[in-house]
Amino acid sequence: MEFATRATVQELCNDGCRMMHFVCHVTATELILEDGAGGATKLSPNEMTSILSHSTVELAQVTSYAKNSNGHLFFLQCGIPHVIALSPSSKTNFDTTMAFTKLLHVALVSGRSIQDAFDMAQNCISFLGHAIQFILYPEDADHNVVLFPRTNSPSTSAITAIESPPQILGGVSKYFEGRIEEAQIVCKTLMNRRRPRWFSVLGPARCGKSQFTSAVAQYISQRKVFDGGIIHINVPLELKYRPEADVRSSILEAFTTLDHEMGKWQHVLVICDGYERLKLKSSLVKKLEVLLAKHQNISFLATGITIMDVPQMPHKTDQIILSPLNLQESDRGIEHDTEVEATLSVHRVDYNNMIPPTFWDGTARIPTPRTSTLTSKPSCALM
Repeated sequence: MEFATRATVQELCNDGCRMMHFVCHVTATELILEDGAGGATKLSPNEMTSILSHSTVELAQVTSYAKNSNGHLFFLQCGIPHVIALSPSSKTNFDTTMAFTKLLHVALVSGRSIQDAFDMAQNCISFLGHAIQFILYPEDADHNVVLFPRTNSPSTSAITAIESPPQILGGVSKYFEGRIEEAQIVCKTLMNRRRPRWFSVLGPARCGKSQFTSAVAQYISQRKVFDGGIIHINVPLELKYRPEADVRSSILEAFTTLDHEMGKWQHVLVICDGYERLKLKSSLVKKLEVLLAKHQNISFLATGITIMDVPQMPHKTDQIILSPLNLQESDRGIEHDTEVEATLSVHRVDYNNMIPPTFWDGTARIPTPRTSTLTSKPSCALM
């Protein structure tokens, strides 16, 4: 799976791709892709036609989450002769779409024609009890075309293993919500080619700075903007088990790794969570200033309580201030982890012996939709 940017589509066309699966928002007049910097960009049918010109793409599968989407018309206008999309009367279901796609791909690479592969996948999901129906467009066209003919002696090619850059990231709570607007600002800033060398996330204690930076790192890491990797340093946790001098050295080790292992051309993001916990910061700041001037492709994302907790660099810097969390269950500030657990705890209910409320009619209640959350999954993708 690739993130669907204009450059990715162009690259796949240049590589001789025969089939593309678009998971995105698309209508008959526009296709929305990622812009490579955390945002979105629109393509018209004419722009997409110019990208697909002289390509070998013959089949496009479209998964659009828009209701009653007619996105298949967009790709037909672009000159793709075979397009598979959901029936307008069907509702998108992730599991069914993945099952259909897997069966379709297996049949295609086995030498089946587009029509045969489509019929096999459609019949299989119907047999499994899925109600979703797919349509092969144009409905009155001949789709007996084999994309991948079978050969008696398939050619073998050497596959070179590519070592992934280090992604030492902090975990993000499953139920961490909110701050989507602030996260989009930080992601777009750090994914920009003219990104700041030092970005500070400021805010009072327990306002969610650690989870915020971890969520931002997870999102950016999937986009492969920092080809040298993302290094996450939890300063309070490090200080709990190591001397402060060793923690300061571990921050500077990112530059050493960049020199001796990765190569100076790769971009690296270093996250210093809880930077305000370092006491002897003056000597560290002087070394960071020199090293940042030498290495133009390394950036820092640090958290602190106030602007006085983070270094004032002569390089390009930026910051964002997070407001305190609004805990509806408590009228006062929470100082200890035990108080957090007590505030967020839910009393155990004995469903076997408990009498249902008088207003309960025996039907399940529709859950309240959750607010938007930052995710590392692609907003639009190519499969």
